[in-house]
Amino acid sequence: MDTVRFGQFLSEERKAKGMTQKELAEKLGVTDKAVSKWERGICLPDVAKFDDIADALGLTDLEVLRAKRLPPPTPQVIAEEVPPLVVWREYGVLLLGCLAAALLCYPGQILELTGVLKIIPLSALCQCAFCAGFGVRYALRRAERDTCFHWRRVCDLLLILAALGAAYLFLMSQPFLLWEFPGRLMNVEPEPWNELLKKHGWSPFFLLYDFLSAGVFDILPVTGLFACFAAFPAVKLLKIFLNWKKRKKTLAFRPEAW
Repeated sequence: MDTVRFGQFLSEERKAKGMTQKELAEKLGVTDKAVSKWERGICLPDVAKFDDIADALGLTDLEVLRAKRLPPPTPQVIAEEVPPLVVWREYGVLLLGCLAAALLCYPGQILELTGVLKIIPLSALCQCAFCAGFGVRYALRRAERDTCFHWRRVCDLLLILAALGAAYLFLMSQPFLLWEFPGRLMNVEPEPWNELLKKHGWSPFFLLYDFLSAGVFDILPVTGLFACFAAFPAVKLLKIFLNWKKRKKTLAFRPEAW
Protein backbone atom coordinates (compact mmCIF):
# COMPACT_ATOMS: atom_id res chain seq x y z
CA MET A 1 0.00 0.00 0.00
CA ASP A 2 1.31 3.47 -0.90
CA THR A 3 1.81 5.37 2.38
CA VAL A 4 1.66 8.81 0.73
CA ARG A 5 -1.54 8.02 -1.09
CA PHE A 6 -3.09 6.60 2.07
CA GLY A 7 -2.07 9.70 4.04
CA GLN A 8 -3.64 12.06 1.48
CA PHE A 9 -6.84 10.01 1.43
CA LEU A 10 -7.03 9.94 5.22
CA SER A 11 -6.49 13.69 5.43
CA GLU A 12 -9.15 14.45 2.81
CA GLU A 13 -11.73 12.24 4.46
CA ARG A 14 -10.99 13.64 7.92
CA LYS A 15 -11.38 17.20 6.72
CA ALA A 16 -14.55 16.29 4.83
CA LYS A 17 -16.00 15.10 8.14
CA GLY A 18 -14.94 18.37 9.82
CA MET A 19 -12.68 16.59 12.28
CA THR A 20 -9.30 17.58 13.65
CA GLN A 21 -6.42 15.19 13.99
CA LYS A 22 -6.94 15.18 17.74
CA GLU A 23 -10.65 14.30 17.44
CA LEU A 24 -9.87 11.47 15.05
CA ALA A 25 -7.10 10.25 17.33
CA GLU A 26 -9.50 10.13 20.29
CA LYS A 27 -11.93 7.99 18.32
CA LEU A 28 -9.15 5.64 17.28
CA GLY A 29 -7.52 5.47 20.69
CA VAL A 30 -4.17 6.83 19.46
CA THR A 31 -2.29 10.10 19.73
CA ASP A 32 -2.71 12.98 17.32
CA LYS A 33 0.99 12.60 16.43
CA ALA A 34 0.26 9.10 15.12
CA VAL A 35 -2.51 10.47 12.94
CA SER A 36 -0.15 13.20 11.73
CA LYS A 37 2.44 10.60 10.74
CA TRP A 38 -0.18 8.64 8.81
CA GLU A 39 -1.35 11.69 6.90
CA ARG A 40 2.20 12.76 6.03
CA GLY A 41 2.89 9.30 4.64
CA ILE A 42 5.61 8.46 7.11
CA CYS A 43 4.03 5.19 8.21
CA LEU A 44 0.84 3.19 8.06
CA PRO A 45 -1.48 2.34 10.94
CA ASP A 46 -1.70 -1.16 12.30
CA VAL A 47 -3.96 -3.50 10.38
CA ALA A 48 -6.22 -3.74 13.42
CA LYS A 49 -6.91 0.01 13.16
CA PHE A 50 -8.31 -0.15 9.63
CA ASP A 51 -11.76 -1.17 10.87
CA ASP A 52 -11.75 1.66 13.42
CA ILE A 53 -10.72 4.19 10.77
CA ALA A 54 -13.52 2.99 8.49
CA ASP A 55 -16.11 3.34 11.28
CA ALA A 56 -14.83 6.78 12.35
CA LEU A 57 -14.90 8.22 8.83
CA GLY A 58 -17.97 6.39 7.54
CA LEU A 59 -16.03 4.33 5.03
CA THR A 60 -15.94 0.69 4.10
CA ASP A 61 -13.00 -1.56 4.85
CA LEU A 62 -12.30 -1.92 1.15
CA GLU A 63 -12.19 1.86 0.68
CA VAL A 64 -9.68 2.20 3.52
CA LEU A 65 -7.51 -0.57 2.10
CA ARG A 66 -7.57 0.93 -1.42
CA ALA A 67 -7.31 4.51 -0.11
CA LYS A 68 -10.06 5.77 -2.40
CA ARG A 69 -13.79 6.21 -2.52
CA LEU A 70 -15.63 3.48 -4.35
CA PRO A 71 -18.91 4.00 -6.24
CA PRO A 72 -21.97 2.66 -4.47
CA PRO A 73 -22.92 -0.85 -5.55
CA THR A 74 -25.51 -0.97 -8.28
CA PRO A 75 -28.67 -2.62 -6.98
CA GLN A 76 -29.26 -5.90 -8.73
CA VAL A 77 -32.62 -5.89 -10.40
CA ILE A 78 -34.16 -9.33 -10.25
CA ALA A 79 -36.78 -9.89 -12.89
CA GLU A 80 -40.04 -10.98 -11.35
CA GLU A 81 -40.92 -14.45 -12.50
CA VAL A 82 -44.58 -14.63 -13.32
CA PRO A 83 -45.90 -18.21 -13.35
CA PRO A 84 -48.16 -19.09 -16.27
CA LEU A 85 -51.88 -18.66 -15.70
CA VAL A 86 -52.63 -22.17 -16.95
CA VAL A 87 -50.34 -25.15 -17.34
CA TRP A 88 -51.00 -28.12 -19.61
CA ARG A 89 -51.52 -30.44 -16.65
CA GLU A 90 -54.46 -28.32 -15.47
CA TYR A 91 -56.11 -28.48 -18.89
CA GLY A 92 -55.57 -32.23 -18.81
CA VAL A 93 -57.46 -32.40 -15.51
CA LEU A 94 -60.24 -30.28 -17.03
CA LEU A 95 -60.48 -32.64 -20.00
CA LEU A 96 -60.76 -35.65 -17.71
CA GLY A 97 -63.42 -33.81 -15.70
CA CYS A 98 -65.45 -33.15 -18.84
CA LEU A 99 -65.22 -36.80 -19.83
CA ALA A 100 -66.37 -37.76 -16.34
CA ALA A 101 -69.34 -35.40 -16.73
CA ALA A 102 -70.16 -37.07 -20.06
CA LEU A 103 -70.16 -40.50 -18.42
CA LEU A 104 -72.24 -39.20 -15.53
CA CYS A 105 -74.90 -37.71 -17.81
CA TYR A 106 -74.95 -40.50 -20.37
CA PRO A 107 -77.67 -42.53 -18.57
CA GLY A 108 -79.93 -39.55 -19.17
CA GLN A 109 -79.14 -39.86 -22.87
CA ILE A 110 -80.23 -43.52 -22.74
CA LEU A 111 -83.50 -42.49 -21.10
CA GLU A 112 -84.03 -39.97 -23.87
CA LEU A 113 -83.46 -42.63 -26.52
CA THR A 114 -85.95 -44.97 -24.89
CA GLY A 115 -88.51 -42.17 -24.61
CA VAL A 116 -88.63 -42.06 -20.82
CA LEU A 117 -87.39 -38.46 -20.82
CA LYS A 118 -89.35 -36.23 -23.14
CA ILE A 119 -86.96 -33.24 -22.86
CA ILE A 120 -84.41 -34.36 -25.40
CA PRO A 121 -81.44 -32.03 -24.68
CA LEU A 122 -81.78 -32.22 -20.88
CA SER A 123 -78.82 -34.57 -20.31
CA ALA A 124 -76.61 -32.57 -22.68
CA LEU A 125 -77.55 -29.32 -20.94
CA CYS A 126 -76.76 -30.86 -17.55
CA GLN A 127 -73.45 -32.08 -18.92
CA CYS A 128 -72.64 -28.60 -20.21
CA ALA A 129 -73.48 -27.09 -16.79
CA PHE A 130 -71.42 -29.72 -14.95
CA CYS A 131 -68.39 -28.98 -17.15
CA ALA A 132 -68.57 -25.24 -16.56
CA GLY A 133 -69.12 -25.76 -12.82
CA PHE A 134 -66.15 -28.10 -12.62
CA GLY A 135 -63.95 -25.50 -14.32
CA VAL A 136 -65.02 -22.85 -11.80
CA ARG A 137 -64.55 -25.12 -8.79
CA TYR A 138 -61.15 -26.35 -9.94
CA ALA A 139 -60.00 -22.77 -10.60
CA LEU A 140 -60.98 -21.68 -7.08
CA ARG A 141 -59.07 -24.58 -5.58
CA ARG A 142 -55.95 -24.06 -7.68
CA ALA A 143 -55.78 -20.33 -6.87
CA GLU A 144 -56.79 -20.62 -3.22
CA ARG A 145 -53.48 -19.28 -1.87
CA ASP A 146 -51.99 -17.68 -4.97
CA THR A 147 -51.38 -13.92 -4.56
CA CYS A 148 -48.92 -13.29 -7.41
CA PHE A 149 -51.01 -10.93 -9.52
CA HIS A 150 -49.41 -9.42 -12.60
CA TRP A 151 -50.88 -7.65 -15.61
CA ARG A 152 -49.07 -10.13 -17.80
CA ARG A 153 -51.60 -12.68 -16.58
CA VAL A 154 -54.39 -10.48 -17.92
CA CYS A 155 -52.73 -10.64 -21.33
CA ASP A 156 -52.41 -14.42 -20.95
CA LEU A 157 -56.13 -14.64 -20.22
CA LEU A 158 -57.03 -12.58 -23.28
CA LEU A 159 -54.84 -14.76 -25.49
CA ILE A 160 -56.34 -17.96 -24.06
CA LEU A 161 -59.91 -16.73 -24.52
CA ALA A 162 -59.14 -15.52 -28.05
CA ALA A 163 -57.65 -18.91 -29.00
CA LEU A 164 -60.56 -20.83 -27.47
CA GLY A 165 -63.10 -18.55 -29.12
CA ALA A 166 -61.48 -18.93 -32.53
CA ALA A 167 -61.34 -22.74 -32.17
CA TYR A 168 -64.96 -22.91 -31.05
CA LEU A 169 -66.21 -20.74 -33.93
CA PHE A 170 -64.24 -22.84 -36.39
CA LEU A 171 -65.78 -26.08 -35.12
CA MET A 172 -69.27 -24.63 -35.15
CA SER A 173 -68.79 -23.41 -38.72
CA GLN A 174 -67.72 -26.93 -39.76
CA PRO A 175 -70.20 -29.17 -37.92
CA PHE A 176 -69.30 -32.21 -39.99
CA LEU A 177 -65.96 -32.28 -38.17
CA LEU A 178 -67.91 -33.08 -35.01
CA TRP A 179 -70.88 -35.12 -36.22
CA GLU A 180 -69.02 -37.30 -38.72
CA PHE A 181 -65.94 -37.98 -36.60
CA PRO A 182 -67.51 -40.78 -34.47
CA GLY A 183 -68.74 -42.51 -37.63
CA ARG A 184 -65.34 -42.30 -39.27
CA LEU A 185 -63.71 -43.44 -36.04
CA MET A 186 -65.89 -46.56 -35.79
CA ASN A 187 -66.57 -47.06 -39.53
CA VAL A 188 -70.31 -46.48 -39.22
CA GLU A 189 -72.43 -44.87 -41.92
CA PRO A 190 -74.62 -41.99 -40.64
CA GLU A 191 -78.15 -43.35 -40.26
CA PRO A 192 -81.24 -42.39 -38.21
CA TRP A 193 -81.06 -43.53 -34.61
CA ASN A 194 -83.94 -45.96 -34.93
CA GLU A 195 -82.23 -47.66 -37.89
CA LEU A 196 -78.97 -47.94 -36.00
CA LEU A 197 -80.80 -49.31 -32.98
CA LYS A 198 -82.54 -51.93 -35.13
CA LYS A 199 -79.29 -52.93 -36.77
CA HIS A 200 -77.08 -53.14 -33.71
CA GLY A 201 -79.52 -53.29 -30.80
CA TRP A 202 -78.36 -52.28 -27.36
CA SER A 203 -74.92 -53.67 -28.06
CA PRO A 204 -71.73 -52.22 -26.56
CA PHE A 205 -70.82 -51.09 -30.08
CA PHE A 206 -74.01 -49.05 -30.40
CA LEU A 207 -73.68 -47.61 -26.88
CA LEU A 208 -70.10 -46.56 -27.54
CA TYR A 209 -71.04 -44.96 -30.85
CA ASP A 210 -74.00 -43.21 -29.25
CA PHE A 211 -71.81 -42.01 -26.37
CA LEU A 212 -69.24 -40.54 -28.73
CA SER A 213 -71.86 -38.98 -30.99
CA ALA A 214 -74.20 -37.54 -28.39
CA GLY A 215 -72.02 -37.23 -25.29
CA VAL A 216 -68.61 -36.17 -26.60
CA PHE A 217 -68.71 -34.78 -30.14
CA ASP A 218 -72.13 -33.15 -30.17
CA ILE A 219 -72.65 -29.37 -30.09
CA LEU A 220 -73.67 -29.07 -26.43
CA PRO A 221 -70.89 -31.31 -25.02
CA VAL A 222 -68.31 -29.44 -27.08
CA THR A 223 -69.81 -26.15 -25.87
CA GLY A 224 -69.52 -27.39 -22.30
CA LEU A 225 -65.90 -28.35 -22.90
CA PHE A 226 -65.03 -24.89 -24.22
CA ALA A 227 -67.03 -23.28 -21.40
CA CYS A 228 -64.98 -25.27 -18.90
CA PHE A 229 -61.71 -24.37 -20.58
CA ALA A 230 -62.66 -20.67 -20.70
CA ALA A 231 -64.12 -20.44 -17.19
CA PHE A 232 -61.02 -21.94 -15.58
CA PRO A 233 -58.46 -19.20 -16.45
CA ALA A 234 -61.01 -16.40 -15.99
CA VAL A 235 -62.08 -17.52 -12.51
CA LYS A 236 -58.52 -18.36 -11.54
CA LEU A 237 -57.32 -14.88 -12.49
CA LEU A 238 -60.22 -13.29 -10.60
CA LYS A 239 -59.44 -15.34 -7.50
CA ILE A 240 -55.74 -14.41 -7.70
CA PHE A 241 -56.67 -10.73 -8.01
CA LEU A 242 -58.96 -10.91 -4.96
CA ASN A 243 -56.24 -12.69 -2.96
CA TRP A 244 -53.72 -10.04 -4.01
CA LYS A 245 -56.06 -7.20 -2.98
CA LYS A 246 -56.78 -8.89 0.35
CA ARG A 247 -53.08 -9.43 1.07
CA LYS A 248 -52.26 -5.84 0.12
CA LYS A 249 -54.98 -4.53 2.41
CA THR A 250 -53.82 -6.75 5.26
CA LEU A 251 -50.21 -5.56 4.96
CA ALA A 252 -51.36 -1.92 4.90
CA PHE A 253 -53.00 -2.28 8.33
CA ARG A 254 -50.23 -4.24 10.01
CA PRO A 255 -48.07 -1.97 12.22
CA GLU A 256 -44.87 -3.86 11.38
CA ALA A 257 -45.44 -3.04 7.68
CA TRP A 258 -45.45 0.75 8.29
